[in-house]
Amino acid sequence: MKLYHVALFALVLVCLAGFAAAEPVPVKVGTYLLNVGNYDPAFGSYDLSFYLWFRWDPSIEGFTAANFEFMNGKGVSTELIEERPGYLLYRGEGSFFKKLDMSDFPFDSHELSLEIEDKLLTANKLVYVQDTEEQSSMNPDIAVLGWKTRNYTVSIESHYYSTWNQNYSRYVHHVSVSRPRVDFIKVFLPIFFLSILGFLTFFINIRKFSERISLSVFTFMAAIAYQIQVNVTIPPLGFFTFADKAMIAVYAGLLFSTIYTIYIEWFEERRKERAAFRVNRFAVYFYFILQLLVLLLTMLLDYLSDLHLI
Repeated sequence: MKLYHVALFALVLVCLAGFAAAEPVPVKVGTYLLNVGNYDPAFGSYDLSFYLWFRWDPSIEGFTAANFEFMNGKGVSTELIEERPGYLLYRGEGSFFKKLDMSDFPFDSHELSLEIEDKLLTANKLVYVQDTEEQSSMNPDIAVLGWKTRNYTVSIESHYYSTWNQNYSRYVHHVSVSRPRVDFIKVFLPIFFLSILGFLTFFINIRKFSERISLSVFTFMAAIAYQIQVNVTIPPLGFFTFADKAMIAVYAGLLFSTIYTIYIEWFEERRKERAAFRVNRFAVYFYFILQLLVLLLTMLLDYLSDLHLI
């Protein structure tokens, strides 16, 4: 019986040792972003230069965190700056990519990121954790040309690959950028003036049909030319941005003013001036209401589309 107990105890120890060996190795990761350059929202590309370090228990034999790769990078070069047991420090730079959501243009903001995984070890063998001894940070003087740098965050994610049915630990350093307020003014000031031009049509004497229709046509052409110019600055998208929705509202107002100009002329030709004045007065009050309703409708349709209800 005693021999049986000893054998059972040894078996338990072996199982516990195997279980302990199966625990993933925690690797502390940190990054310091030096610079962000060549940001091109049309392609979602940008350049990063940075320091990257790994820290782990040096007593673990045969283990290294050197087999990492950049999951959203291309042509990234790294130089080993410092190496000691359980510690690696790299200096790196290269081009990175991120899928961007520009539906709120020109009120859009984006998160640029540096994403790292181990090439070989899955999440049950290696897990990244944030380094609290040397905390991740970024150069306070970073300036992304044409954008406002807001803040940064660091996160640890588990990324699942369904093809191999495996999870990998991923370290992500985010940098948030947003458009400066002057961009809002640059985009919406012309839209505002186009809307006002369409509105002024109703204040031209109703007997001057040619002047009224000429102003409507001119404003239509100016609106189309302006939207083409704005669309050149952003990538081709399969959805309407907020600026597009605003332009749709402007087009609705301009179409409304053109139709009502023709309608009023119809009354004039039949010498129904009083009716023409009433129609013109109604158009003056309804013009901006129509634009607001069209803008709200496009936003509602977009929301329903996101919910896959239409």
